[in-house]
Amino acid sequence: MKHIIHIIIIVYAGFGLVACTQSQTTWGPTAILTQDKKPSITSTQPDRESKPTATLSPSPSPTKASTPLAPSLTPTQACKSTAGEVTTKHLTTDLLIEPLAYRIYTPPCYYQNSDQFYPVLYLIHGYGFDEEQWLRLGVKKIADRLIHQEGYPPFIIVLPHDRDHNKLPPENTFGEALIFDLIPEIDASYRTVQMREFRAIGSLSRGGNWAIHLGLTHWDTFGSIGGHSSPIFVTDGPSKIESWLKEIPPEPVSYT
Repeated sequence: MKHIIHIIIIVYAGFGLVACTQSQTTWGPTAILTQDKKPSITSTQPDRESKPTATLSPSPSPTKASTPLAPSLTPTQACKSTAGEVTTKHLTTDLLIEPLAYRIYTPPCYYQNSDQFYPVLYLIHGYGFDEEQWLRLGVKKIADRLIHQEGYPPFIIVLPHDRDHNKLPPENTFGEALIFDLIPEIDASYRTVQMREFRAIGSLSRGGNWAIHLGLTHWDTFGSIGGHSSPIFVTDGPSKIESWLKEIPPEPVSYT
């Protein structure tokens, strides 16, 4: 199982590596849907009353601080740290009865290299588990090794907790809380690159269902999505998936 998780994390880590280049070739990781990098497309954080529309016009993002168009890959300070840090946090949101618990992984030298900005990967746990599932499967060790030993650009990982395992969207508002509250909080509190090309979402099992659901309904928020062993939510269904895909602008798309 951990060998499989190792492969999955390598695939996801690739979104940060290729997104940090200027290549116009397909940059997304192996996933349900990947889209070619388009420099004119900027990330937007949709408000709670709006839905994504098929437009490529950039909109301002409701964040507390501006970020550069691309992350700095050359830190100004030398840092020899080889291990990232995992912090436990809770976010109060009016979309959920209880605070949204999450773990956040910051890569080695995050706090030393204050001029560097980072891609973000949102990983959701599977059915019956919590935000610790990916940590138990070794995601921190794998990310540390990929960054320190294998040359992947550093990236942040967010592990949110979906408490209502037996509820599906739209009754389950975990997904809305992630889009409208958690992502803006992460972007405001951490040095993230706030462009869709530098934000990915994915997981396995039920978490993969969420990744597909959110990745397609909020295509302007995520540049890469991935679902592994994910049957999709019953409330979504093939017809909804097809209609969501049709709403995405006609950019080059690669199915794998």
